Amino acid sequence: MATMTTSDGTAIYFESFGKGRPLVFIPGYSGSTEIWMYQILHLGHAFNCVVYDPRGHGRSDKPIDDYSWQTMAADLNELIEHLQLDDPILVGWSMGGGIAASYALNHRMPAGMVLVAPTLPRFTQAEGLPFGMDDADYDNFIRLESGFTPEFRTSQFAANFFRSELTASAEWLTRLSLAMPPHVGVPYMRTLRHIDLRGRLDELDCPILICHSEHDRVCDPGWTRYLVECMPNAEVSWYTNSGHALMLEEHEKLSEDIAHFTSRAWPPPTGS
Repeated sequence: MATMTTSDGTAIYFESFGKGRPLVFIPGYSGSTEIWMYQILHLGHAFNCVVYDPRGHGRSDKPIDDYSWQTMAADLNELIEHLQLDDPILVGWSMGGGIAASYALNHRMPAGMVLVAPTLPRFTQAEGLPFGMDDADYDNFIRLESGFTPEFRTSQFAANFFRSELTASAEWLTRLSLAMPPHVGVPYMRTLRHIDLRGRLDELDCPILICHSEHDRVCDPGWTRYLVECMPNAEVSWYTNSGHALMLEEHEKLSEDIAHFTSRAWPPPTGS
């Protein structure tokens, strides 16, 4: 357990488990390091698994402003440099997928990326591409986050799950999310609204694995099908027994996918 202070004075909380090739895990909106607990269990013996709380999340500092993609990517870059990680694989869930892509586009292309139900290339609908929420629905999301945060987060995080028997996991994930105050949540939601990387997808030229479920009610799987059509270096692994929270609902499959992808994207040296 440790913290790193960024160039603008923000303390970023992180943990590192195991040795070997580095995997950097990035949580989604209002998530924290704990959401990757099963991946640490499955992968910590074979890889250097680094988990961290982006600014505004978990045990990191929660400044009053600056929650842009550029700032998130800069924080990730400083963490990777601080830990001297050599060509990591980035694993980003939901909004964390957007942070991973922003890092790749604005700093250094990683050895590979695993995008878990990502908010890419957009989160909301675009003309001719009716995937995700429309503007009116998203306006209501921001209104609820601004004035009814516990109620909004409780209903929203229940929608992360497909498996009805995982009520305790849904409640636990909701409690974690409430560590993010609305002065952080609202700017993040505005950032999510405006992200659109459709014009830069050809720049993401590292190996990419997208893990997504057709049952996802948070990030529209239509955008994943769009991504695969636009990026010949991307492949998709579809999940059948989960919703948005793949890392909890189908954690063994996700961990296996990450391990197999890492071995292909970053094969061992010849003769090892």
